[in-house]
Amino acid sequence: MFRPISRSTLAAVALTVPLALLPAAADAKAGSKSFAQTYPRANHLCTRTEAGNPPTKLAGETAQVDADCTALTNSFNSAVTAVQGAQSTYATGLQNALMAKDTACAPPATELACREAKITYRAAVRTLKANHRDAVRMYYISAEAGRRTFWAEIHGLRGGASITPDTPIQIETS
Repeated sequence: MFRPISRSTLAAVALTVPLALLPAAADAKAGSKSFAQTYPRANHLCTRTEAGNPPTKLAGETAQVDADCTALTNSFNSAVTAVQGAQSTYATGLQNALMAKDTACAPPATELACREAKITYRAAVRTLKANHRDAVRMYYISAEAGRRTFWAEIHGLRGGASITPDTPIQIETS
């Protein structure tokens, strides 16, 4: 038996489905990888050094390696926090803009008021997307800068020049 969907059910589905898909579509990768996944070789070096088993080449440089590992970890955590905050702001902003448009277009709204609300909505979405795209780009730039700094420090240590660094981080956008 066919039962029509109520307006409130339709509105609830319309609000949740696009928002569930948009952050994933916007960028599923920025900030989702762990420290070990982002910097596998640095993670291995830091874990060994922290456990008191540094590579023989760096045996006399344990304190400096620990300091470099701490700096890389802090840099990575800061980048992840920033991009996750941007993703949250993006999702919340989209939801708020959509609700404002839908409220402005609900009966007994005039056609003119609804048209203006749609224009405002599209402008808000463009701004949110641009801000989110910039935050994602800054995440990758920051992660790569941290990697370069870490390996420059390690390679500058006595015995560290021959240690193979992590591969460069590519800016990934979806």
